[in-house]
Amino acid sequence: MALKSLLTATMAASSLLVSSTLASDLDSTTNLAVYYGQGPYQQRLADFCQQTSMDIIPIAFVHIFPEQGKGGYPGTNFGNQCSSEMYKNENGVETELLKDCHQIAEDIPLCQAAGKKILLSLGGGATSNYKLTTDQAALDFADFLWGAFGPKTVAWGNKPRPFGDVVVDGFDFDIEYNGDFGEMAFLPR
Repeated sequence: MALKSLLTATMAASSLLVSSTLASDLDSTTNLAVYYGQGPYQQRLADFCQQTSMDIIPIAFVHIFPEQGKGGYPGTNFGNQCSSEMYKNENGVETELLKDCHQIAEDIPLCQAAGKKILLSLGGGATSNYKLTTDQAALDFADFLWGAFGPKTVAWGNKPRPFGDVVVDGFDFDIEYNGDFGEMAFLPR
């Protein structure tokens, strides 16, 4: 059952990425996707984007989903690329969502100008804390991610934007959770 859920999520996620990867040659056998963001001593994202061999770079990871996160927010871990400051929710509760990711925010536009597709990766290692237990939780999380990492809107107001005004090209699902994580409601959003 877990394999079926993973396969379904992978196929659905792949279809969502088609529009965001059109600049890459989808017929090519040389497109290369390389994860970035988990190293304690890693170079900046822009350094990787200067390498011509890489086409798609998922930034890893949103590894805690809101239902399991502190203060109802997701949690992020991008290695050494953000400060240790976390967002606080509307009630002043500190969350696990990294607040100051200025290096990534500075580098994403450089990467995009170089023709690289920058995705935000959800999930990660099997020990990560993520699961969506209801369709409504999945929809709320999808809306949160779009507000926080998609195009900036007036409606989003002063809610979290870890990369400032910068927009990622799409989302990557690296779901290693052994079970249904609520993707069927999440993916179409």
